[in-house]
Amino acid sequence: MATLGTQRAIDKIAALRKTVLFRALPETVLGEAASSAILRQLSPGEVLFSEYEKASALYIVVDGELRCVRQNSKGHEQVLSTQREGAVLAAAPVFNGGRFYSTTIADKTSRVLCIETHEIQKLCRE
Repeated sequence: MATLGTQRAIDKIAALRKTVLFRALPETVLGEAASSAILRQLSPGEVLFSEYEKASALYIVVDGELRCVRQNSKGHEQVLSTQREGAVLAAAPVFNGGRFYSTTIADKTSRVLCIETHEIQKLCRE
């Protein structure tokens, strides 16, 4: 029988496998990525990250629904996209050392894997 820790690792690997970015990676690399991933639960209305902040992590949507928005100078919100299971968020700024392009907010209770930028870069180097 799997321990709780082992079960979480298996769930993380399964979540990573559902993404285009991680799907074809060898099991050993998936295991390393899963072990460095932190599972975060968001409540509806909770902000995952805000536009213009320095990108600190790559995010994989395990389940739920998040919307990516930008605000204009008058504070009006423009919805750029809605992200669901298997989506990878913040890939571009994580790999180019930039800032988040949008604010991402949970519309429903959501679970997201967070892999810190330095961990992603380490995996790429290895």
